[in-house]
Amino acid sequence: MRSAFLPATLVAALAMSGTPGQAGPVALTCPEAGNALVARLCAALQEELRRPGRPPLPAGEAPLRLLLEAESPRPDLLRARLIAQDASGRRAAEMLELSVMDRATIPEARLRSFARLLLGEALSRKRLQTR
Repeated sequence: MRSAFLPATLVAALAMSGTPGQAGPVALTCPEAGNALVARLCAALQEELRRPGRPPLPAGEAPLRLLLEAESPRPDLLRARLIAQDASGRRAAEMLELSVMDRATIPEARLRSFARLLLGEALSRKRLQTR
């Protein structure tokens, strides 16, 4: 999988109660544009990160960086994971897959649920594997 990332970093604030060391600003870096479904996933992740209502911060000020690795070989199939980077190191969550069989493309509601699942996987220290 190609690991090219946008030079511009999307930044949002995320407050995760009960997750020590992970509360505070989060910088999200998405793959280069080119795949519409991956771009929709990136937008859904941004939306989820903005939910607490904190203003975005510059990428350099975010103590936690999330790198999205994603691919969509077809409009009804999406594989993705988030890699978390902070002062303690870099950890990759499991690669997850979302697919639909009854539609030509993945609906927005399922994409938002997938984004929440990816964030949960990436921000849970128990599930992270050192890369």
